[in-house]
Amino acid sequence: MASKVPSREALTLLKHSIRPAVALRSQAQSRLNSSAGASLRPQAQAQAQAHPSRQTARGTATFTHSHHAEAVSVIPTLVDPNSADFKENRREMEEVTEKLNNLHSKIAQGGPQKARDKHLQRGKMLVRHRITALIDPGTPFLELSQMAGHEVYPDEDTPAAGIVTGIGTVNGVQCMVVANDSTVKGGTYYPLTVKKHLRAQAIAQENRLPCIYLVDSGGANLPHQADVFPDVNHFGRIFYNQARMSGMGIPQISVVMGPCTAGGAYIPSMSDESIIVENQGHIFLAGPPLVKAATGEVVSAEDLGGGKLHSEISGVTDYLAVDDAHALVLARRSIGNLNWHRNQTVSVKPTFKEPLYDPKELNGIVGTNLRKQIPIHEVIARIVDGSSFSEFKPLYGSTLVTGFATIYGHPVGIVANNGILFSESSLKGAHFVQLCGKRQIPLIFLQHISGFMVGQDAEKGGIAKNGAKLVTAVSCVDVPKFTVVVGSSAGAGNYGMCGRAYSPRLLFTWPNAKTSIMGAEQLSSVMAAVGKSDPKLRSRIEHESEATFGSARLWDDGIIPPEHTRRVLGMGLQMACGGQNTGVEKDSKWGGLCANTDSIKDASSKIAKELVAQYASKDNNGVHVLGGYPGVLYPPYYWWLAGAMFGTLLDYWRYTGDDQYNDMMREGMIHQFGEKLDLMPNNQSKNEGNDDQVFWAFTMMSAAEYNFPAPPDDKPGWLAMVQSVFNQFVKRYTKEVEDGNCKGGMRWQIYPWLNGWTYKNTASNGGLFHLGARLAMFTQNDTYAEWAEKAYDWMNDSALLDDDGTVNDGMSMTTTPPCKEADRTPWTYNYGIMIAGAAYMYNYTNGAEKWRSAIERHLNKTDQFFPEYYKGVMTEICEAKELCDTDQESFKAYLARWLGVCIQMAPWTHDIIMPRLHTSAKAAAQTCVGASQHGAGNYACGMRWWWNGFDGIQGVGQQMTALNVISVLNVDRVAPPYTSKTGGESKGDPGLGTGSVDDSIPQLHTEPMTTADKAGASILTILVVAFVFGGAWWICIE
Repeated sequence: MASKVPSREALTLLKHSIRPAVALRSQAQSRLNSSAGASLRPQAQAQAQAHPSRQTARGTATFTHSHHAEAVSVIPTLVDPNSADFKENRREMEEVTEKLNNLHSKIAQGGPQKARDKHLQRGKMLVRHRITALIDPGTPFLELSQMAGHEVYPDEDTPAAGIVTGIGTVNGVQCMVVANDSTVKGGTYYPLTVKKHLRAQAIAQENRLPCIYLVDSGGANLPHQADVFPDVNHFGRIFYNQARMSGMGIPQISVVMGPCTAGGAYIPSMSDESIIVENQGHIFLAGPPLVKAATGEVVSAEDLGGGKLHSEISGVTDYLAVDDAHALVLARRSIGNLNWHRNQTVSVKPTFKEPLYDPKELNGIVGTNLRKQIPIHEVIARIVDGSSFSEFKPLYGSTLVTGFATIYGHPVGIVANNGILFSESSLKGAHFVQLCGKRQIPLIFLQHISGFMVGQDAEKGGIAKNGAKLVTAVSCVDVPKFTVVVGSSAGAGNYGMCGRAYSPRLLFTWPNAKTSIMGAEQLSSVMAAVGKSDPKLRSRIEHESEATFGSARLWDDGIIPPEHTRRVLGMGLQMACGGQNTGVEKDSKWGGLCANTDSIKDASSKIAKELVAQYASKDNNGVHVLGGYPGVLYPPYYWWLAGAMFGTLLDYWRYTGDDQYNDMMREGMIHQFGEKLDLMPNNQSKNEGNDDQVFWAFTMMSAAEYNFPAPPDDKPGWLAMVQSVFNQFVKRYTKEVEDGNCKGGMRWQIYPWLNGWTYKNTASNGGLFHLGARLAMFTQNDTYAEWAEKAYDWMNDSALLDDDGTVNDGMSMTTTPPCKEADRTPWTYNYGIMIAGAAYMYNYTNGAEKWRSAIERHLNKTDQFFPEYYKGVMTEICEAKELCDTDQESFKAYLARWLGVCIQMAPWTHDIIMPRLHTSAKAAAQTCVGASQHGAGNYACGMRWWWNGFDGIQGVGQQMTALNVISVLNVDRVAPPYTSKTGGESKGDPGLGTGSVDDSIPQLHTEPMTTADKAGASILTILVVAFVFGGAWWICIE
């Protein structure tokens, strides 16, 4: 087979021929594009030249393409399918696999033909047909322990131990299915039936999978009562597990499709919901014969415990079905009603590449002769995405292969045997396992191990201690683990490689696998050496080490063909990371961040200190603003970002009560008023955009709503400055209407010489809508609300907003016709602006359906920012490939900020939003461990919250986003924003910013509010009162 990957010579040539690429960005991304010097603002150009360390251009010698790391990670193959060894291996493996397939087919038939015929004559479906009807069409069902009970009980045939268990998708939810097969000994419980049932429950509990029990069982198998009844892991443990899982919020659903007798009656009785089939399902502690023997009462099974009795009289069951098919439909409906994904976001599945090499080649690579060394890199290359494997410590301890890869897009760490375990390989394995634990990366163990090295040299080298380190690391690592035995699994090597005793989520074996304490030959020799020679011992050990022997006793979760390994592991990873399982949450230096207000304040204070250090420094000579002017950041940060940063610090003060930065903020905010009181200070008057101006207005609106200390008496109030900006926006909007430019709307820029003059963006137009909504709420003046609605409707009629709630970035005015198409790049801040504006309008209008619908549509579309493959952690579209500029690095702060506002303005969104904020806050906090570049300690935050720890990318935006998402967790503990009617004290000036007012500028209402006007204030008034007296105010309008 020709190699599909670059040769080493090609990669060497590549290293010497790298050329820089030209990055193309949309207008929405071009604000800090160093390659577009002509379009940079004059001030920004000068700043960038003064700070070359912040420029993005790099020389050829330091530039690498993003695909290089992937290219050097692809495993080259040396497999020759035409070689004699390959063909012999394939023949041997296919032979043993064919035998196994035939055995599986026989087991799948269930009990004897007579029992199956009788079952069907009663109108029942066979057990595997029931499961097929239960799960979603076209989805796989991962059956577990199919070999259970095979040739275990002499003279008794118990296919699959009389019970089918497995993982399948029901109504979009991954579930554990436990189904009795009444054609096998009446579905009674043998010891291995109990063990298999308990194993299924253990998997369900660990992975938070809802359980569906298809009950058709005669209870315990009485001749085996000593092995099924009294001990800790016997029959009673089933009901214990049900109760515990139900208490943990893991749904338990039962479908009674046959007898459910004695202790088995507790399965439906202890379920959250139970369905029973009429004239077929029965639930009773004692059947008719035992009732007659004990009490003399003669009663039919239906009258004693039938479907009608339990559905209409006793209430033990919740739904009555007419037959099996109807019952399974009801079970699917019950799963659909779980609201199982309520704390999760819906997102596209992660992209992945299939392996470069055919997994079917594994048969020819491995074979059945386990004395041969298995080329484990070739095995890995046929399991992982794109055959790409980033090997860890490849030159050290080479008998254990470790490294990072992905399987169906899920990141994994792989630990694979490539020979016997020495001290070096043991230490390497322990190191790697601990790394994966710290990074919360699931582990895949590929076992082909005869044990640890023995002998004098090995003992001198500390093999016992070093091997114990590996065993300890595997024991203690708290991430999902999966084990596949691809060859031998012997001795303590079984322990170090995560054998059954070390609780892998799933453990599978290949048909060629052998598991024993040591090889049969070695074991026989040892016994002979101690005088216990037995000519039959070797053959017995050979038999007991076979995969079928161990699988029959549930030493694994099943035997799988090698070519299915990737798919089975993919299902396991989806199981471990899906549903409501949010993954392993490791404690960091932040401790219980989200548990209480004190921990939130503590974390926020450290992050705020680092944020402020990026704005100003303090020494014996006083405070020094790094940007040179109050309210200005150092290059390359733009003026608007300073305003946004002050908004973050205002939120920090509001949510934590820490006022140590208030004087600094007040000074900086006042400095921005400008000589004309228009929020256009002299140092920004020639390069200011509408979005720059509005973000400072957002901050001053927050100051008014929070009753932030007012400016001096000779200055306008915070409210007045917001009104000034609003009036300027109305004037600019009106001029666009008069000039026939896209029927209205705000331009990105104020001045025609700035890049973006011919671009109408969401930040500016959403800013008008957002400001109008907040001003309406604060002043209770309808004119602001009318303008807010007008701006929103224009956006909705244009390409900026889609009917489904999508918020686009902007539109070019240079198209034909102008504003025809939108830049559809999704940014978090645009969604935040629109959601908060709609929430204020919803509250102001006393819950108008228009604004509730708007909130719902926009909120639904934010799912894309909380992707499942990052475990629901907020992310920006530019983060994965590190393409975010300094503006975009801060965008998540505004979505977090305004989602908190949405909770207060539209309380019904609380349970939708808060789990997302909580998950993202914990993820953000664990990145805030970087060393400060400004001497503020080791609390610099990273950009990618889904990264394990600090990712090395720090700055103003990173601190802002982390501070906003963490501090907003206290939103339930603070009063809603003030209004003029509920204690807001900020001075206003409705005419400020209008200049010489003419008829084209709509005037604000000055007459007293009518009863109808006041009605809109009722929601917030209720909220304030409830907060003061009830502590849980958000429930008051539901």
